[in-house]
Amino acid sequence: MKLIEYVRTLLQSCPLLAGDRINADFLDAEHGSYSVDTSPAEPIVQRYVNGDSRRQFVFTFCSNEFYGEEIRQNLDNIGFWEDFADWLEHVQLPDTLGDDKTPQTIEILASGYAFMTEADAARYQIECRLLYRQKGN
Repeated sequence: MKLIEYVRTLLQSCPLLAGDRINADFLDAEHGSYSVDTSPAEPIVQRYVNGDSRRQFVFTFCSNEFYGEEIRQNLDNIGFWEDFADWLEHVQLPDTLGDDKTPQTIEILASGYAFMTEADAARYQIECRLLYRQKGN
């Protein structure tokens, strides 16, 4: 299984999303759309003597939401990201990466925030990484 597919499948199990579609490296302009976007990072965190390695897959989970002068809307938006971060910190990782990869943990690198705003819409995002162990060849 590809790493982005693994993360996307994991995020689809989040009860806060209630079956919403999650795109990969593409965020619709429609409000309430979600995407898992790959982020550049050095993949190998640590190499072991036996050839195994500890690796990371850095990604951004983002959404397009209503935004503006309405305080309640903006509070609800950032509240979603707080709840999502709490869920992500406690989620059990499925062991479905494949024979040579074992997921270890998922971490939040930057909490949810409004990344880009317009008059009536904002892109909110949270930056994360999946740490996993990969067997050497």
